[in-house]
Amino acid sequence: MVKHLLSFLIIVSFNLISDDSEQNNNHNNLDECIENYAMNDSTMVGGLGDCLEIYEIDTFEDCREYARTHSYKEDEYCDDIGMALNIEIYMRDRPTEFFDLLSRKSGSPTESYACSVSYDDEGNEELNSTVLLYEGDSDEPIKEDRLAQKAIVHIDRNLGFAEVNYGFTVFPFAEQRFFTNELRMENPDIKMAGFVNNEIESEHKGGTDRGPYGGGWMIDVEENHLHIFAGQYQIVFTDNCKWNDIEKLIEE
Repeated sequence: MVKHLLSFLIIVSFNLISDDSEQNNNHNNLDECIENYAMNDSTMVGGLGDCLEIYEIDTFEDCREYARTHSYKEDEYCDDIGMALNIEIYMRDRPTEFFDLLSRKSGSPTESYACSVSYDDEGNEELNSTVLLYEGDSDEPIKEDRLAQKAIVHIDRNLGFAEVNYGFTVFPFAEQRFFTNELRMENPDIKMAGFVNNEIESEHKGGTDRGPYGGGWMIDVEENHLHIFAGQYQIVFTDNCKWNDIEKLIEE
């Protein structure tokens, strides 16, 4: 059963099951407990965590010990459990105040542009972004730092709407996130950009979910760089950036 656990949880999460029935506590093992929560818990998140607590699985080694005693392949089983938990956290962390591009059941295509962190031969993170700090109306930054950060921008060109996640974490929860409701792309083969502009007529509002006020973003297609503008900061991602078919990855 565990082989199908991850795909099962994804399907249930994205269908956003609404069922007010109480959890069925008639389970004999962790897998049955997880399945019962998935079938009966409308929030999804918390079920897996509760099951892990019930079966006293607090660490990866606890999971491996449980897998051994139940004749599962230890690493494969625990990797599936860990990914399932991450997906539950991710779905729980999806925006509620702003339009959610990823959890909708249908709509126009969503494109995703992401910048990841790579590692050197010694396992150290390689710096991939420059953070510029501005003061007042000055065009010159007062401070500049190089950091290893992640970012992913989900874009719906038809809606002119985008979701921007960035910081030291973007999955299973985003450290910082905002939404833009104006899309500009006079020449999308060169540059495209999104801005928060709630004075224009748009189907969905823009704004900041967490972190400093997010004003906008720009993808320099030719240079393959991502610029994020938030508060007094401009963050420029210069390495490991590419387009991703995130919806296809989720389906897989």
